[in-house]
Amino acid sequence: VATAAHCVTLGPIVAQAAALNVAVGRHHISSSEGQRIAVAEVIVHPDWDYQSYDNDIALLRLATPAVLTTTVKTVPLATKFDAARFAPGVLATITGWGTRTMDAADYPDELYEVQAP
Repeated sequence: VATAAHCVTLGPIVAQAAALNVAVGRHHISSSEGQRIAVAEVIVHPDWDYQSYDNDIALLRLATPAVLTTTVKTVPLATKFDAARFAPGVLATITGWGTRTMDAADYPDELYEVQAP
């Protein structure tokens, strides 16, 4: 699972995988629909800079595979053959329940979706 490095770190400290789980297949975070899966490993980009937010990406390796359904799908990682699809400036869809306001606890219950280059 791809996520932001700032979501799994506090300064230079990386969260323990055992303290995390991932919710998949739900639209409201407060619901019990879908799956909740333990995280086995947290992999933060080696050049993540918590002061500048450069390379703000991390991967979460799940302890067990997510069961794919009509609401739980995978997104393939980019390859050299996807250059046009993932070129700078091309819009991508980002979803999550993260805060909507910088430096504020403004967490939605409903899954948010935004387009970003």
